[in-house]
Amino acid sequence: MGWSTAYCNTATSPATVRDLDPEPVNWGADFRVSKETGSEAIFTNISCPVDKPETIRVAFAEIKDVFKGTPIDPTTNALAPTGIVSRGCSVLVQLNMVVTGEDSVAYPVSAHLVLKLPYGAAPSANNVAELVQRLTGTLYDTGETTPDTRLEGLIRGAMTPPDL
Repeated sequence: MGWSTAYCNTATSPATVRDLDPEPVNWGADFRVSKETGSEAIFTNISCPVDKPETIRVAFAEIKDVFKGTPIDPTTNALAPTGIVSRGCSVLVQLNMVVTGEDSVAYPVSAHLVLKLPYGAAPSANNVAELVQRLTGTLYDTGETTPDTRLEGLIRGAMTPPDL
């Protein structure tokens, strides 16, 4: 079960696995709960030095209207079934860590991913994984197997991919 994806894209080469593989997380060995409420948890990495903490935050929130703020009007959408479910959820995963620069100075870095998912589309874990893969695909230039050139541009403020 789940939604069907219909990405409007032209196939490119290479159609092989790219090198932005997930970094394994050893939850049981490295992390402990530092805060937990009904809708949020923060985990701290006990294998990091105290002065260079790493935390992971996850949060969940109900969404009353997944169509709000989008160009889709569910009342006029011919593809919308009768009695469409407008509720959904938001899932946040945030990573905060400290890195040491070439100048030996410690710097904070963070990254987060927010998923906004409609219950009416019956999202499966596989659907969400495909959504995240599509998102990470935007970090690559067309046809590249590494995100190096696209990321080098993005961190310098060059938003537009070179082939546009």
